[in-house]
Amino acid sequence: MLIEKDQLLPFEEAKLYGHNAIHALMAYLGALKGYTKMSQLRGDSVIMQIARDAFINESGAALIKKYSHLNDKLFTEAGFKKYAEDLLERMTNPYLEDTIERAGRDPVRKLGLNDRIFGTMALCLEQGIEPKNMALGAAAGIVFLLQRAEGNNLAKELWYDNWQKITDEQIQKILTWLWDGKQSGFIHQATKYEQAAIEKLVCILSGN
Repeated sequence: MLIEKDQLLPFEEAKLYGHNAIHALMAYLGALKGYTKMSQLRGDSVIMQIARDAFINESGAALIKKYSHLNDKLFTEAGFKKYAEDLLERMTNPYLEDTIERAGRDPVRKLGLNDRIFGTMALCLEQGIEPKNMALGAAAGIVFLLQRAEGNNLAKELWYDNWQKITDEQIQKILTWLWDGKQSGFIHQATKYEQAAIEKLVCILSGN
């Protein structure tokens, strides 16, 4: 059944900053841990909890604060949680045979300033919500990008064996390149969250 909506932007943002953002986040975290299929993530309680927290408590909370005035059930705690849980189930459905590489492809675009990962982080910050879980996906996405040298000479120049010791200067250089110099003051906030995320990823990979 087709349901008409007076405003499409809120639902487009729910798709981009909800579904699309979490799909990419899961793919990048999965790649970092050596998985090859999205369905494998179902058995990783750490990744699933990060994804759930990012979806419901960061993306969802921000979208609800921004659009609760619409009085649409999606932009309620119960409505968005149902939306998130349903999509988490579908994104890891083994019958879809979705691969990590396919879900994470084109990281240059997906790590864009206004795209799914950093766009969600910016939305959260605008709404007074700390995007700590989304930042984990962004950090894993940067590693995914650099390991595949998709930034041509710059990515190759910035890539080195130990990503775990990446500096603030290197993070800012990567983000400046990804965002075509359109920093708008967000780059300093993003760098802070990415450095903290890198430290957290190191702990996750070491089992701590």
